[in-house]
Amino acid sequence: MKNSIIKISSLLLMVIVMYSCSKDSDSEIEAIEPPIEVSTDPSLGVISPLTGPQKTEVTINGSNFGTDISKVTVFFNEKEAIVESVTDTKIVTEVPTRAFTGTIKVFIDDTELIGPEFTYVISGRRVSTFAGGLEGMNDGVGLSAKFRRPKHGVFDDEGNLYVTDSENYRIRKITPHKVVSTFSGGTRGFEDGDATTAKYEYPTGITIDNDGNLYVTDASKHAIRKITPEGIVTTLAGNGSEGDADGTGEDAQFYWPQDIAFRNGLLYVADMNNNSIRKVTLNGEVTTLAGGNQGDSDGQGINAQFKVPHGIATDAQGNIYVADTGNDKIKKVTPQGLVTTIAGTIAGYEDGVSTQARFNNPTDIIIDDMGTLFIVDRYNYKIRSMSSDGTVTTIAGLGIGDVDGLTTQAKFRYPNGIVQDTEGIIYVMDSENHKIKTIKEE
Repeated sequence: MKNSIIKISSLLLMVIVMYSCSKDSDSEIEAIEPPIEVSTDPSLGVISPLTGPQKTEVTINGSNFGTDISKVTVFFNEKEAIVESVTDTKIVTEVPTRAFTGTIKVFIDDTELIGPEFTYVISGRRVSTFAGGLEGMNDGVGLSAKFRRPKHGVFDDEGNLYVTDSENYRIRKITPHKVVSTFSGGTRGFEDGDATTAKYEYPTGITIDNDGNLYVTDASKHAIRKITPEGIVTTLAGNGSEGDADGTGEDAQFYWPQDIAFRNGLLYVADMNNNSIRKVTLNGEVTTLAGGNQGDSDGQGINAQFKVPHGIATDAQGNIYVADTGNDKIKKVTPQGLVTTIAGTIAGYEDGVSTQARFNNPTDIIIDDMGTLFIVDRYNYKIRSMSSDGTVTTIAGLGIGDVDGLTTQAKFRYPNGIVQDTEGIIYVMDSENHKIKTIKEE
């Protein structure tokens, strides 16, 4: 009996020991489970601020950026920014000039991180000389090029600017890199031909069609000239003699046509000394859309009156906007020929709404995609804008002179023409300074 009790006790002891060992083994297994992996990929956190003007310092928080500044690139709306400093968890950068509103992107080596939208605040505008210097004739780059009273300009699809260099009797081409060359003309006269043999008497207005053909108002020869992309020049309408006649080709007559615009397969001409707006097909058929007698009257077609209109522009709906120079007004002409005054009154200088505003010899006009008009106010030496609600403001020009800088300090000398590129930069033909100047929002 005693032996049986000892055996049972021994058996229980063995079970207890085995159970205890099993628990210890489980504990050891739990203790050696692998740790949770922590990502080493870079990631974005809070970015601040998300609005501001150029040169705003922006802090980009996150993780795993590294510390090598050469491997970090930041973009605001696809424009590369300056990276000031980098730690593994923070990037400090600066908003580039003219970035405008768009997405923040960060690249760490080849890893792209997409951030939120940054709202760009425009702090002002700046005027700079793009090309030209002293009066004369010289092809070259930027300031080394020379013009003699440039009048108007137009861009092609590749960003090249074509300028009527009126008293050099040439059409000049300026690349986006400021390389200036002679595209057509050279000797004063009136002759069709290729780029080197063609002659102009006094080229002023210029426009371009969908196929890259240029059209030029050869003002003192009262004609519309066509230039193909290959540089072949022909006379589309007019015959070299002043007059006022509708017709096709040589049968049509103009009297100092000043400017020209293209829209929806048609050309529109500010026929200055005929005080009218003419419509020209690409086959050279000319009709009078509005005006014909000197005066200042709104109305339909030939019942309307203009006084030496110079500048002309069109919008996407086919409306025509006219710088009615001698009346110091801006007028709108519908495709059906209905003329109304939308800005200006007597000569002077005053910002304001619609007919409360005053101009002094406006010579050119353009319209942007938002419906804002930009106007060359020649004898006020200023560039004006008119919003879609009719509010006229001054965007550049302090007075007569030749000064680059902030638009409140910049000066022009009898500016004549204006054009805008696809980035919204305005180019001014600063005629009596013999320069092409830009106005950029910053």
